Amino acid sequence: MIISCYLGLTYLRQSHINSYNFPANSFSENSFPAKFFIFLILVTAISFISPVHSAEEVRTQVLNLPLKSTDQARQLLDSAKQELTNLPEAPQASELELQSKITWQRRIALLEEYIAQADSLLLIEQKETDLADQVKQVNNQLMKIAALPPIQSSIEASQTDSAFLESQLNEARNRKNSLLARQAQQQQLEADMPALLQAAQRRYHEAEQREAMLFKTISKPQAEADRLLAEKQIENVQLNRLIARQTAQLHEQQLQWYRQSEPLLQLELELAELQINRLEQQLAFYQQSLQQQLTKQAQQAEQTLIKKEQSAKQAVNPDERFIATWEAHIARSQKNTRELQALLISLDKEVTEQEKGLNAEKNELLAIKNLISSSVTYGLADRIKLTLQQIRQRRTALVRTLRNDSFTTLHQYRERRFVLEENLLRLTDDFEQQRGDIASKFSESERQYFFATSQGLLSTYRNTLRDEKVALTEVINQGQKIQLVTEQRLENLNEFERFIRSTSFWIRDTQPLGWQTLATLPTEILKDASWLAKLASPEIRSRLVDTSKTPLHLLYTLVLFLVLPVGLYRTRLYIRGLSRRIDDRVLAEGKLLHLAALVVTTGLLSAALLPAYFYVVARLVDSAQLPAGIGSVGRQIFDHLALFFFFWFLSRSFFSRRSISEVQFDFPHSASNALYSALKWFLFGYLIWLLPWHILRQPPFENEALPRLFYTLFLITSAISVYRLTRPSSAFVQHALDTLNFDPISRNWKVFSGFLITLACSVILLDVAGYHYASLSITISLAGTLAVLALLPPLYRLFRGRVHAFIIRSEISAAEPPGDLASRPEMKSKFLKVLRLLFIALAVILLLNLWGIDDQTLRIFDDMRLYKVRITGAEPEFVTLGDFLRCILFLVVTVWILRVLPGLYNMWVFPHWNVDAGIKYAILTISRYSIFLVGFFFALAELHLDLGRLSWLMAAIGVGLGFGLQEIVSNFVSGIILLVERPVKPGDTVTIGNLSGTVSRINIRATTIVNFDRQEVMVPNRSLITNDVINWTRSDTVNRVVISIGVAYGSDVDRVSEVLMKIATDQPEILTTPAPTVIFMRHGESSLDLDLRVFVPSPDDIMPIRDRLNRLINKTFSIEGIEIPFPQRDLHIRSGGLGVFMKEN
Repeated sequence: MIISCYLGLTYLRQSHINSYNFPANSFSENSFPAKFFIFLILVTAISFISPVHSAEEVRTQVLNLPLKSTDQARQLLDSAKQELTNLPEAPQASELELQSKITWQRRIALLEEYIAQADSLLLIEQKETDLADQVKQVNNQLMKIAALPPIQSSIEASQTDSAFLESQLNEARNRKNSLLARQAQQQQLEADMPALLQAAQRRYHEAEQREAMLFKTISKPQAEADRLLAEKQIENVQLNRLIARQTAQLHEQQLQWYRQSEPLLQLELELAELQINRLEQQLAFYQQSLQQQLTKQAQQAEQTLIKKEQSAKQAVNPDERFIATWEAHIARSQKNTRELQALLISLDKEVTEQEKGLNAEKNELLAIKNLISSSVTYGLADRIKLTLQQIRQRRTALVRTLRNDSFTTLHQYRERRFVLEENLLRLTDDFEQQRGDIASKFSESERQYFFATSQGLLSTYRNTLRDEKVALTEVINQGQKIQLVTEQRLENLNEFERFIRSTSFWIRDTQPLGWQTLATLPTEILKDASWLAKLASPEIRSRLVDTSKTPLHLLYTLVLFLVLPVGLYRTRLYIRGLSRRIDDRVLAEGKLLHLAALVVTTGLLSAALLPAYFYVVARLVDSAQLPAGIGSVGRQIFDHLALFFFFWFLSRSFFSRRSISEVQFDFPHSASNALYSALKWFLFGYLIWLLPWHILRQPPFENEALPRLFYTLFLITSAISVYRLTRPSSAFVQHALDTLNFDPISRNWKVFSGFLITLACSVILLDVAGYHYASLSITISLAGTLAVLALLPPLYRLFRGRVHAFIIRSEISAAEPPGDLASRPEMKSKFLKVLRLLFIALAVILLLNLWGIDDQTLRIFDDMRLYKVRITGAEPEFVTLGDFLRCILFLVVTVWILRVLPGLYNMWVFPHWNVDAGIKYAILTISRYSIFLVGFFFALAELHLDLGRLSWLMAAIGVGLGFGLQEIVSNFVSGIILLVERPVKPGDTVTIGNLSGTVSRINIRATTIVNFDRQEVMVPNRSLITNDVINWTRSDTVNRVVISIGVAYGSDVDRVSEVLMKIATDQPEILTTPAPTVIFMRHGESSLDLDLRVFVPSPDDIMPIRDRLNRLINKTFSIEGIEIPFPQRDLHIRSGGLGVFMKEN
């Protein structure tokens, strides 16, 4: 208000009011009311208007940057840098000075950006000025290249010329790559232009907001230094706003320049391509000529080598032989050098081709990325499918190249270079030693002449060896380069495929199925109806009649309606008779594999008869050259009818009532009927919807709406087929689950069924929404999944039947004792479990492959790092999620193999190997230990842990072995000795100290022995090695039974021996060899002691025979009157002893 009053008074003193033509005396000192009234009006007006006017005045006064040219901007930049250097450094600077320093740094950055943009705008203006001259210059160069004569193939070339051409070719390729990069940059700028302009506009608005905030700050009372700092900040903001406008202008100028220079860029690309092609042709001719020269030189060197070797053989004198031998060495090295140089040219060509392929694939990847990121992606599905197919083909070719023998020869070349280096190191010593040995036999004059003659051989041979080494090094380098570029191409192709799979799935490559798409439906229907009406026109009928009158078409008609039907009818009768004969053999011989193969073959032939007829009709119609596109339409119709009827009759033969699946493969009728019903839905959808879809897309119709509608209806029909086949109540599903008998799948089939049905419905929704590629990918994967689920259960049932038959045959031919055959059901059950798991694993692998989860997809897990293992130099080594999953997979597979290994051995190996049970057990146990160790170390390798890195663990284990683990290790080593040396084996009857029993199993730490009380006793393996062990059955199961018996004194010993022998020989279990014996052992205290010694075939017979013999001896001795005495004692009582005893008691 004070400022306003001051301005008002000043205004009154000035002569501005004279412009209103008031009288001069009207404003005299006496006219105070009028003056005061005018003063109030002015003060009030200025009070309301002063903020706006003061802001504008401040803006005009603050912005004092004369940015009318780049030179002025550079002067301001120099002065800003000078101001920045005048400010103190951070430790001595105040807060205001620090803010000033930041402001000046910001000023410098803005001025540099302004200057760079101004220079860019100036450069664009200069380019626009020179554009016409550049176009004219490029056209002149194109005309000069077109006027050049063709390159002659007969050129004399040298390695210098070839190297010069290679450098020129590399420069031309670099120019082309830079042009392609510029073109990509232009396309990217055009795509990013809306975002760039929006960013410039946003920057401008932010600068405006910042400026308004600073003006509010500067309008408040503040110190002079703060006001100056705020003014500098306002200047920076205004400069930033100016740069934002200039940025938008620069982007627009660049886009305009790119559009104007597009013809020039295309001409430059054409020129670069022509130059590259001409240089490549010229280089190819030069390389061919040089290769021919080198080959010719190699042949000449080989001839020289043959002559020198012959001279060395024919030489009589040692000096002549020495010189000829070393000259032969020189010739051989020269020949090798020429061959390597010729090979190097071929390798250079291969490197060039691989690099061209790598660059082309990178450009193709860039083009696909730009195409996918663009807004218009309709019709992209076909290109994506073609690109994926090409990627797989190229990858297969590159893998085959990597596995080629040419890469294995690199190792041979390295060894050859190593030999050359050794030869060069000891060349002088060998030469001097050989020459000295020969010269020692000569006189002085002969020695001098020999030295003079052979002096140049050493240096010549050394130079040729060096040339050969250089050529070898270049060949090795080029071979490694080829391998490196090939691996880069493989990596690029893998990245290409991963990018397409990850981004192309959600590309809307067709228009959504809506009213806009179906708007042309009436027009297409009328167009198709007019084509059908045109077929009935007199012109078409007359042309058809004229065509049918030709002799060739009369022959076609005869073959089509007479010969083929008769032939097919007779063929059908023959196949039906053959099928009946096969059925009779099945009833007579049973279900055999070769009869099943014959039945399947006749079913296929029977299903192919009518389709073959339609196929021939399609070929005849196509070759008839019918008018109005009738031939192509008829061929397509009959081709698809042939396909439809083949699968129709095939499904009837295999899955209808009394079909092949029921009779030959014991397929239940309900399951077969469910599968047949689902196939009928699919086949009818194919005939009614997919056939019109295919025909109406092709000439002469070329419709869009009708085929799209028919394809959607086909997908709906297919979804109904999927639902009928995979629903939980489907008889086919119930039979498949019962066949596999795998609880995880049976319990969760509702979830699996819902997932499959949801996928079938999502296919329809994706296609309607315009995601045709995604819909097609899911359709193919879902069809493959259903095929796997439909085919694997019958195949599993077939293999299971084969296994049953094999087990029965092996049981019949095994001739094993009943105890061994008793374990067959358990072995059979284990093997069937193995077979079932193998089929489930096969199904999982097939399904993963069908859904695109292959090695390329799994490589994503290799990019997910979990933790660091070690640091080698400056590069860390990480364990990824892929490594961890592979480790788990190795462990799971190892455990699974360990579980199924006994069944596999017992089923497939041991029945064909005539060894005892101990060897079988040892082989099985050692195999399990070995498989466990191999699987364990493979798992450690996946975690990047090897024995070298586990040295600390090995040291700790060594310390533990010296203290607490020595008993465990001793038992482990003893167990290995028991398995290898086999002093005892499972089934042996042993005695260890007071323990007797049968060895049940030998484990890694202890051996299990079942004693005669049927108790399992764990005996450490070390005890079986270090202690005395009685093995009753190691080499012979025959054991001796000793029955000790005593008879009374006075008995007839011979009679007793006869009775005992009679008892022993009457027992069938007692062996006759060795024969039973009765031995009179001693005169006992109260009996005559005899031993009956008999032998039994097995330790199991000891106790029964002992019991029976004792019973028979007791019974027979009683009958024979032979007394078995008991111990008797005679007591002699001393005199007086009895009286004392009586007194005491």
